[in-house]
Amino acid sequence: MFLDYLRASRAQGSSSSPVANTTTLTGLGSTGNDWSGGVYRPGGSIFLIPGNNTGIPIIDSASNTVNTSALGGVVAGGTNQWFGGVLHPNGNIYGIDFLDSTMLEIDPITNAITRYAIAGGAQNWAGGTLARNGKIYGVPSVGTDVLIWDPVAQTTTKITGVGTGGNDWTGGVLAPNGKIYGIPRDSQSVLIIDPATDTVDTTTISGLPATAAKYLGGVLSPDGRIYAIPFAESAVMIIDPQTNTIDTTTLAGVGSAGNDWQGGVLGPDGKIYGIPYNNTSVLIIDTLTDTADTTTLAGVGTASADWRGGVLGLNGRVYGVPRGNANVLIIETNANASFCDAVLASAYLNKF
Repeated sequence: MFLDYLRASRAQGSSSSPVANTTTLTGLGSTGNDWSGGVYRPGGSIFLIPGNNTGIPIIDSASNTVNTSALGGVVAGGTNQWFGGVLHPNGNIYGIDFLDSTMLEIDPITNAITRYAIAGGAQNWAGGTLARNGKIYGVPSVGTDVLIWDPVAQTTTKITGVGTGGNDWTGGVLAPNGKIYGIPRDSQSVLIIDPATDTVDTTTISGLPATAAKYLGGVLSPDGRIYAIPFAESAVMIIDPQTNTIDTTTLAGVGSAGNDWQGGVLGPDGKIYGIPYNNTSVLIIDTLTDTADTTTLAGVGTASADWRGGVLGLNGRVYGVPRGNANVLIIETNANASFCDAVLASAYLNKF
């Protein structure tokens, strides 16, 4: 049913080409690894997850405004505190620990902030995904273990001995089969997590190039495939969870292999919008035709680690989260359809 909804939305197309601006929501960051992704809350609010910054800006996608005071200075600040976040059915938002040694809990109703210590300290998890069992799974980057956070019991457990400790994966995507697919950064394998059994598989999809910083983040398409966003790779990797196979030839030669994009967002038009990091263009992937476009939204970035991840708002716009750029990237998809709150907040799409 979920994919049917996405396909029906995609079939309505768009009224015109997308446009982008960086002048509406300005002056948020200090241009120093401020935030790492964001999380949508039903009603239209987007909460940015602190990287080095001390505040949590709240973007109101209904009014296209930002509030920097409600949660300003609520955390100490530091180096790469959290990476990505997840909305839980309890209504709270959870930032995934990277170097803070805690899970960050944000209560969007009271704006209360709670940090839960993780036994064993920080292990550099890069992004998380909500599974059907209600638990949040952190994808190991420099650490070797998968993190399992239970927001109900407020406890953490781990699936140990998974990674090599060398920037293995960044971001995970919940597939229709209920499994979570970790996107390979330096690893030569796609990480497949089965939350039903709390087991992992790094052999079924393996044999990837032994190159660094291949992909950062992935996006579920209306067809149920996962598109891995190229960072230092030049090709988009398409993962088919039904067959556990990959395709790196259909969308080859897309990137410059120069730390191009970090994360992507599915628009109501069925297109995936890759968020510029060092590339100055937005990557637009048409999931219906499997074609890519880097010219329509060219020249939006500064090629200086501009944005990390993005979030789709209630208004159909994509919001790129500032990392090294002081301004929010806003992409107007001009889609004819729009996603309802339940879809915007779903575990399939609402994560880094």
